[in-house]
Amino acid sequence: MAQKKLGEILLARSAVRPIDLDRALSAQTEHQERLGQILIQLGVASREDVLGALGEQFNLATIGSGEFPEDPLPQEQCSERFLKANRVLPLSELESEIHFAIPDPTQSFIRPALELAFDKPVVLHLALEDDLNEALAKIYPDKTVAADVSEILDGNSFGVADEVDVALLRDMASDAPIIQAVNGLVSQAVALGASDIHVEPSAGRLVVRMRRDGILAEMETFPLDRAPAILSRIKIMSDLDIAERRHAQDGRFRFVGDGSELDVRVSIIPTLRGEGAVLRLLRPGGIALDFAALGMSPDVCRGLEQALEARQGIVLVTGPTGSGKTTSLYAAMHRLDARARKIISVEDPVEYRIDGVTQIQVDPKIDMGFANALRSILRHDPDVLMIGEMRDRETAEISVQSALTGHLVLSTVHTNNASSAVTRLLDMGIEPYLITSTLLGAFGQRLVRKTCPACSVDVPVEKELFAKYDLKAHGFEPGMALPRGKGCKACFDTGYSGRIGVYEYLKVDEQIRHQILDHQDAHEIEAYAVSCGMKTMWSDGLEKVRQGKTTLDELLRVVGGDDHAGI
Repeated sequence: MAQKKLGEILLARSAVRPIDLDRALSAQTEHQERLGQILIQLGVASREDVLGALGEQFNLATIGSGEFPEDPLPQEQCSERFLKANRVLPLSELESEIHFAIPDPTQSFIRPALELAFDKPVVLHLALEDDLNEALAKIYPDKTVAADVSEILDGNSFGVADEVDVALLRDMASDAPIIQAVNGLVSQAVALGASDIHVEPSAGRLVVRMRRDGILAEMETFPLDRAPAILSRIKIMSDLDIAERRHAQDGRFRFVGDGSELDVRVSIIPTLRGEGAVLRLLRPGGIALDFAALGMSPDVCRGLEQALEARQGIVLVTGPTGSGKTTSLYAAMHRLDARARKIISVEDPVEYRIDGVTQIQVDPKIDMGFANALRSILRHDPDVLMIGEMRDRETAEISVQSALTGHLVLSTVHTNNASSAVTRLLDMGIEPYLITSTLLGAFGQRLVRKTCPACSVDVPVEKELFAKYDLKAHGFEPGMALPRGKGCKACFDTGYSGRIGVYEYLKVDEQIRHQILDHQDAHEIEAYAVSCGMKTMWSDGLEKVRQGKTTLDELLRVVGGDDHAGI
């Protein structure tokens, strides 16, 4: 029998309202976090209700802090670091089994790891994360803290140069264990194939999460009083000011280790509990610059190639943050003949270097924003302009003027689908007649995880899903079996390995120009385009599901279950 969904359980328990669940599911498509966490963050479900629902979903009993042991369980099979890093609390050991409390039942590696270490069956119980953190800190106190950082910061999580002992922070950041810890995190992220490392201060601990194939997973935890040393080490590597704790800072460093060499882009921001950092791992040569390799269908490839053949006009790529828009633009620039054309890009930041393209880094510190950079580079006689993001009216106006004066402009906008790009330009104050004169086409895209080939098995499509999403109209047959990853070491028990794009291309023809001038909305524009043969992201995704490249669950998570879900 299929496992119940968390939302269904919460609704059955009257722990959440249907309208609030729908709101959380919509937020999940953008933020890609666990549903329970989103419900808690929105304040529409309590931690206790979510924990109880998770217990029912995974058939695990829940346990309160009053049932925790007061002393550590005598054992040598696993280290305190493992217990703290994975928030695992030993409860009791019997001759036939051993009991542990955990906060997250989706960490499928915990049970086999514990059974391997203790060589006996493991019984898991669910407990609140904050209760577990408090119990672990009390039962397994840290014995290796080198300095009382709370005294350094004088009880304040923010500081400036005259409040923080910079020399001491620098010494702490130069300690071998701290250097090894930070280098180890980057090496671990490289080994996992992660794109980002998130270093986040939390209640009583510093949490490290890594994003792999678009999904965040907690990997490590450190005592919170190690945070200044770890953050200072990251700042030193990124050539940032270690004494500044009130303002956001951005930097980058080059990492060489374990046979890998990559650029690491760093962003540090102050939070209520201290500073947090995000490290973006940029692998030289690690992106596909071929349309087909990115997952574009032949129809979408033809549409983009035709647009790139134009000598002037605007081509937009749309989608939320992290949907692969910049990679698509890089692939487009790579397709253009840089020997015969002058190509200049303005980016924030420059993520990858492309031979033959003049790339400019936006720098607000010296008043080099998108608009100012565009005014300057137009004097350099470019044929093609790539603008990292069309984010304001001034940048949009200069882009339109550039297109009108004989330039091909490639850029991105944050909209849910291709047809909404028109609405976004109108919202930025661009006149409809200017849009119809310059916009050649718009691409909508998302990234879905690919089915792991190492553990793929054929699973029949559920009848309910077949009927609900009218799969027969998309080429599916009743009872059809589709590949699905069971989970293995190669994919870290997720069933997925790597990502591929799902796309749609809206070509602006004469009819759509009339619709824009008539101020018709995105629904009407998309409806006309679909009637003329445009495949939506949902349709393109279903084709990839039918081919076994991804799963229906993954497509529903990323795109939603409707041709017009993005509007």
